Amino acid sequence: MVALVKEYTLMQPVMFPVHASLLKYSIPEMQRLLFQVPNSSLCVWSTKANPIESIDELLTIRKSFGMGQVFYKLPDEQLECFFSNT
Repeated sequence: MVALVKEYTLMQPVMFPVHASLLKYSIPEMQRLLFQVPNSSLCVWSTKANPIESIDELLTIRKSFGMGQVFYKLPDEQLECFFSNT
């Protein structure tokens, strides 16, 4: 991803979508990606058909990244549970 951003000399902010259940396995790699691509962020998403295993996964993600680096696109039930645990 970093090579593509550099190859096309993207100057605008870049948001990388990643499924919440997969992010837990690649937190260090995603941290490195955000560090190497200035003004980038993650869109962490899941669906009712493919939900996360537990809210603890989202809490781990939130602790691993800066406040302005991660945005969430989750089903309403997951969002309510996530924000009630903050």
